[in-house]
Amino acid sequence: MHAITFNQPGDWQQNLYLTRQEIREPLPSEVQVKVMARPINPADQMFINGSYRLKPALPQIAGLEGAGIIRKVGENISKSLLGMHVSFLSAGTWAESINLQDGAFRIVPKQIPFETACQLSLNTLTAYGLLEGCGLLAGQWLVLTAANSSICRLIIQMAKLRKINILALVRGSQYASELLALGATECLNIENEGIEDRIMEITKVGASAILDAVGGQLGSKLINVTAPFAKIIIYGVLSMDNVSFHNRAIVYKNLKIEGFGIRQWLNSKSASELNEIWETITTGITTKRLVVRFDSAFELAAFKEAISHYQNTGEKTILVS
Repeated sequence: MHAITFNQPGDWQQNLYLTRQEIREPLPSEVQVKVMARPINPADQMFINGSYRLKPALPQIAGLEGAGIIRKVGENISKSLLGMHVSFLSAGTWAESINLQDGAFRIVPKQIPFETACQLSLNTLTAYGLLEGCGLLAGQWLVLTAANSSICRLIIQMAKLRKINILALVRGSQYASELLALGATECLNIENEGIEDRIMEITKVGASAILDAVGGQLGSKLINVTAPFAKIIIYGVLSMDNVSFHNRAIVYKNLKIEGFGIRQWLNSKSASELNEIWETITTGITTKRLVVRFDSAFELAAFKEAISHYQNTGEKTILVS
C-alpha cells in the first residue's frame, strides 16, 4: 500500500515522503479498513513536527483522523462488519489501509460522504464536547476566538440549535457573512480598536462562556469581558504568548478556567453516552441541520499540493483515495 511517512519530526513540507509498504493481516480483535478520506488538521502538523500531545513512533505514518470501509476482520470480529463505513481517530491515517482495534472506530451511515465522515471523530466530537462543557442556557452569550476554524463553524451550528447567542471573533472581516449565515449572532474583527468595549456593549453583562483557541494578548483581554460565574475553556495554543491576569479578575467574578483535550473527554464518557452523542451528530448531518464542510480534495499522492493549499487558504482540505 502507499503511505505518507516521516522518519523524524520536522516541517511537514520537507519531512514527509510517499512510501510503499506492506500491511499485515488484522489481529484477532482488529479490523482492516480501506481509508477513503482523511482531513488535514492543525493537529496533523503538530503531530508531524513533534509538538502534539501524542508523540510519533518513528518511522511514522502521518495522519490522525479518517474514514473508510471495513475490508477484513480478525477472527474475533463479526463478519457482519465487512463493508461497513466507519470513522476513526488513530495515528497513521495517511495511508491506503489501516488496522484498528475493535472499539476504535464508529459506524457511519452510508449516505454520509467519506469527505464528511472523516471529520467526525476529531473536530466534530471536539465541537460537541466544548459546547457541552460550557453548560450554557438559551439566550446566554458564548464568545469564540479563531471563529473561522472548522471546529468553531460546527460549534456555531450546534449552539444555534440550542438558541445560544454566539459572538464570533475573527481576524479580518472576510469571514463575517459566512459565520452569520451559519448562526453566529454577532461577528467582530479583533484587529479593530475597543474590542472589549464592543463585547460588553453587545452582551450587556459579559460572556457566560469563552472558548479560546488563541491565548496570548487576546486571551488576556477576554478575561475582562466575562459575566459572573463564567467559564473559560482553553483548547488551543495559536499564540505562543502567555495569558496574563490578576487574581482579582478571577476571584471577584467566581470565574472558572479549564483546559479541554478530546482524548480525556472521550475517556470520561460511558459507552452509552458516546453512542447517544454519535447518534445526535450523525442524525444532524443526515437531516442537514449540521453541515460539515470542506473546501478541496486531493489524491493521497498529492499531499504536498494539499498541504500547500491548506496553508495558503486556511480552508478544510481532504486527502482522498
